[in-house]
Amino acid sequence: MSTSTLGRRLRSAMEQQGLSVTELANESGVGRRSIYHLMSDVSKKSNKEPVDKLARVLDVAPEWLYSGSGASDAHRLGALPTYLTTKPVNVVTGGHVTDVRKMWVPNILSRLGIPDEGYLHFFLSGASDFLPPNLLLLVNANGRGPGCYLVSTFSNFNEGGRLALVHRFDSGLQTGAYCSDGDIEDVHQVIGLIEGQTLWKTEYFR
Repeated sequence: MSTSTLGRRLRSAMEQQGLSVTELANESGVGRRSIYHLMSDVSKKSNKEPVDKLARVLDVAPEWLYSGSGASDAHRLGALPTYLTTKPVNVVTGGHVTDVRKMWVPNILSRLGIPDEGYLHFFLSGASDFLPPNLLLLVNANGRGPGCYLVSTFSNFNEGGRLALVHRFDSGLQTGAYCSDGDIEDVHQVIGLIEGQTLWKTEYFR
């Protein structure tokens, strides 16, 4: 659903929370008629006070709901130093690394007391033939043993080549659900073992 207007953002947030107009009105103290009015996008300039009340119930940033600026979860940014950290992230588009950018990523390794040396992050920004878009991968370049590995058709993934996903067993690399049979013969670099993956947001680019 497009979130280009207040009404559309409101509908989207309500769907995410699974709330009806009546339920939202009861929890926020904003009248049903006012909520329907906001959803209709009739007024170009809306009163911010009821929007703020709705945002608190819907767990979204008030400024995002009101004007569309910033991220929908910007109200949680105070927790970033604890739960997130900034790292260079390899941006993957169409199966190729097209950029390296700073991005907020989960601070998992630090919280577990694991040194981050040898770990790489990959963000799938667009459609891919091996994984869904908007997926953040945590890859251990020193990973060993059975598991799912990210590989490249070039000897250095930063210089080009196509990325693919393969499985490694004791007998070596095996094709997996996300790559074709021809990928194994074309592999020139095993980037590392995928140890984490989560759906992520482009708003976390710095």
